[in-house]
Amino acid sequence: MIWMNDKKKDNNQKFHAHQLCRLCVCVGALLNTYLENQVKVQ
Repeated sequence: MIWMNDKKKDNNQKFHAHQLCRLCVCVGALLNTYLENQVKVQ
């Protein structure tokens, strides 16, 4: 979908950046949990 309004386009980009940030936090938390489990196993 192509927005004709620049303001809407800008808001859309900010929204995607926010989702990417949340994804990174989620992956980081999963990785941290995984590493803690690996230490407990050893």
